[in-house]
Amino acid sequence: MKRGLVPSLLLALSMTSTLLLAHRPFWFTLTWVLLPAYAWMARRRFPLRPELVLIVFLALSALAAPLLRFQGPAMSSEPNAFHPLGTDLLDRDILTRILYGNRNSILIAAFGSGLACFFGLLASGLMALGPRLFRRFWDGLLQALLSIPLLVYFLLGLAFLEPGPLSLTLLFGFTLWPELARMVQARLLELKSAEFVQVARMRGDGEVAIFIKEALPNLGPVLMANFLITLVNAVLLESILGYLGLGLKPGVPSLGRMIRLGVQTLDTQPSTLLVSMVVLVGWLAGLRALLSGLDHRHRPLQVQ
Repeated sequence: MKRGLVPSLLLALSMTSTLLLAHRPFWFTLTWVLLPAYAWMARRRFPLRPELVLIVFLALSALAAPLLRFQGPAMSSEPNAFHPLGTDLLDRDILTRILYGNRNSILIAAFGSGLACFFGLLASGLMALGPRLFRRFWDGLLQALLSIPLLVYFLLGLAFLEPGPLSLTLLFGFTLWPELARMVQARLLELKSAEFVQVARMRGDGEVAIFIKEALPNLGPVLMANFLITLVNAVLLESILGYLGLGLKPGVPSLGRMIRLGVQTLDTQPSTLLVSMVVLVGWLAGLRALLSGLDHRHRPLQVQ
């Protein structure tokens, strides 16, 4: 993966510059940006990972949205301005709103997934280190939490929380951790009987020291796989909520809201739905492909 990261990053930068130079003729960007990058990588025979190119391209487009389109997502367009995908009923540039919607959606999903992984790791550590009665209590609590659909948590949470990115991030963090905690707990139970853990106990190390020094370094593949799974689910959930008009304040773009706008204007502006769906499917396909590239021995569950 490391060998393919550099050329993937370079190619993604070239693709992002295409958006930056969207007001120029396409042949100019193709001639002076994309083709030289391809030629340079082909001459050096760099391995190219398509999923890394796609993910890095979408991430750079999200982070660099203010640079790619200098007009804000809530600002009306200037007369005679260039609009590749047209404008909405309020004269706001659709491409700008898709870029900012991509940025809002992926940042909320990424921070929420990271928070969920932290809570899941913390809960699994408590379950592994606690006494048997404590573990039974946590097992019952996890089973109860997993038996309730996620959409119920979000509908209840959004009914009491103020709409905004922080509320969605906290909801993702507090609702997506039980599955991760269950998988990490299973891995910790396997590590308890490992030889190096038994050697650490013979040295007189306590349970906390064993967890920090011996168990955590061996949880990397499990945490990485579960983070990708959580991120896929978070992106999909955020898009569903945005399509329903929930989560963010009115007027704030997200991928789900842009897909909803594309459905409403399908007869007059089909490009809105097409580009929004390409971005969403690109995230889901890229993350799934990256997940499938991990070692199958460390993948604890399948994406639903």
